[in-house]
Amino acid sequence: MTTLSDKIAAAKAAPRDHLDVTVSLNKDMSEAVEALTAELTAAKKSNDDRLGAPTAASVVQAKIDAVLSEAVDQLVTMRFTQLPGDEWRVLTQMCPPNPELILDRHLGYSVIDTCKLAAQYEDKAGRFYGHVIDGDELTVPIAHRVTKTNPDPTNEWQDMYSLMSGPEFTAIVDTIYALNVDAPIKRLAAVKNHSASLTA
Repeated sequence: MTTLSDKIAAAKAAPRDHLDVTVSLNKDMSEAVEALTAELTAAKKSNDDRLGAPTAASVVQAKIDAVLSEAVDQLVTMRFTQLPGDEWRVLTQMCPPNPELILDRHLGYSVIDTCKLAAQYEDKAGRFYGHVIDGDELTVPIAHRVTKTNPDPTNEWQDMYSLMSGPEFTAIVDTIYALNVDAPIKRLAAVKNHSASLTA
């Protein structure tokens, strides 16, 4: 039987869980692709293609491919690391719930605001829990605090949020929430069930 000290040492030595999510900083691109996709569907239905000429569908598909090729440079992959439980709790207490959102009312805090704080969280040892993957490197987006002398500081996290589409921002919130709440709850339940089966 391992001692409490052994369990703490093993947990400290283990790497913290993390999840990656890729988004595009070109929200207009997703709207353009959506419009072209509708055009592609209509072109396939009309089937008005002349012998020897490019098909209507192939012309629209080429437009879609061109838009996607331009958008490749706008892709950003972010890596989020699970916060210590006590620090996650502190962040939730800083974010009052939106009374119009059922999940916020149920949890007692704003999920969106908490996840935004978690993305740029820095612990007392100077470790960051949100990064952008740049090749083989992890970089930390700049996020200066609001001060009297700097009322409109640089915040690259907020800049990125404003440049991406709604579904992509939602994917970031869902990823951070899953990492810090959903996944730990499911893991604990699975381990407890397994433990109970061993003693049954």
